Amino acid sequence: MKAIGNRTPAKIAAWAALALTLILVTVLVLSDSGGPGGSTAQRSALDSRESVQTSSTPIRPSQAQEPLAAAQEPTIGADAGSSPPPPGQQPQPAPTSDLPSASPSPAGDQSSPAQGATKERSIGRLVSYADGNVIPSGFPSASTTGVPPGRPLSRHSGDLQVTTKGAVIDGLQVSGCVIVRANDVTIRNSRIACDGSGGSPFPIRIMSGFGGLLIEDSEIDGMGKAPVGIYGADWTGRRLNVHSAIDGVRLESSTTLQDSYVHNLSRLPGSHNDAVQTLGGSEIVVENNTLLAYNPATDDPMNGVIQTGELSTQLDDVRVAGNYMDGGSFTVRGGAGPRDGDLIGDYTFEDNIIGPNCGYGPMHGVEPPVTWGAGNRWAVTGETILISGQDESVNCLKEHRSRVFP
Repeated sequence: MKAIGNRTPAKIAAWAALALTLILVTVLVLSDSGGPGGSTAQRSALDSRESVQTSSTPIRPSQAQEPLAAAQEPTIGADAGSSPPPPGQQPQPAPTSDLPSASPSPAGDQSSPAQGATKERSIGRLVSYADGNVIPSGFPSASTTGVPPGRPLSRHSGDLQVTTKGAVIDGLQVSGCVIVRANDVTIRNSRIACDGSGGSPFPIRIMSGFGGLLIEDSEIDGMGKAPVGIYGADWTGRRLNVHSAIDGVRLESSTTLQDSYVHNLSRLPGSHNDAVQTLGGSEIVVENNTLLAYNPATDDPMNGVIQTGELSTQLDDVRVAGNYMDGGSFTVRGGAGPRDGDLIGDYTFEDNIIGPNCGYGPMHGVEPPVTWGAGNRWAVTGETILISGQDESVNCLKEHRSRVFP
């Protein structure tokens, strides 16, 4: 019994030491693992990755700093859609869309939405370009329209008369106007400069009775005097850079303008400048363009981006969608009213982004029969522009509200 008694305390001490060791090891392991989420180092790395992902998520336009109407004009690289959120508020993703992302690229590149798409597109950050225009990234600009860089051009002096069916004009620099008197003519990769003082008042004119004209990847320069850059019916223009004319383009029946850039209109005494004008017609599409009545060089909003009025014939089957439009005393003049309303059929504006450089308001004359879709929004705030507010100028820049328009 004595030997047993002498050994019992030793065993107890040994077992106690072993238990204490096991407890200490367990505590150290749990401390190092950080619990079920992994080690402290692992969780720090994960937190870091999550932080990076959050900070790179696009911010909704409504989370930008101050609306442009109450702020200075954006400078080069200004970003109206990527300012940090208020303290404690997490950035939210921009509205999703089936359309291509409006993420900026160094060259200001952009993609075109699928034809007929009706879902809202994201509003990219505002980018200031060398020509002085400020455009949301993702919309056509000088870098994505006109003659592709490096494309060699052959020179042609004087007006160019095209009279051969199916003729292709490719890589030509024309110092004069192009007059089309044939069907199915193609003009591409060309630069046309015409002030309208020669055989035609318009840099490109398709004469009555002819059609199927296709104009692609070309520049049309009105040289400060031409009344309209492109005039006529039954033509399609894609990736065009149209500038320095009094009006950008005149749209008649069977005309389509896509992925193009109409800008820097030329104000002359008594002129009422519009980026796009129609006096009637059917099967007209204006889609995914940058259409600027506002001229930053002269700080002049001009008359309108889309001018509909004094119709000479029925206006029907017209779709204006997915464009960036800025300027005008009213940006959009839809033509509805006692003078022209009875001549208007299916005429729809949808999913357009409106800039702040208007004078009196974003639109006028867009009540029925004109359809003003719910997807038309302000560029800076992202807010929907409702038809009920068509005559208000709350989001037009203040200095233009007091301007007396011709």
